[in-house]
Amino acid sequence: MGHKIARLVYNESRRYLEACEREILELEMKYGMSFEEFQRRLQAGELGDPFSYPLEEDAMRWEDLIAEKAHWLAQLKRIASQERK
Repeated sequence: MGHKIARLVYNESRRYLEACEREILELEMKYGMSFEEFQRRLQAGELGDPFSYPLEEDAMRWEDLIAEKAHWLAQLKRIASQERK
């Protein structure tokens, strides 16, 4: 991959990662806890009906954001390792 293209892909990946991190932080602030704590308390019924639309929607979005964050981190690591070669 050409250096300029690699930089472009790297920068775009960073932007997507930062967007994921911002949304994750918003959910952490909204509920005052981490995703793991949210999941535990949701399953225990401590946050209300776990099948209520707002809670279910936030749970699915939060889980998707964590997976997306892992994807962008892996992408950045892959690009960085190729740049070192």
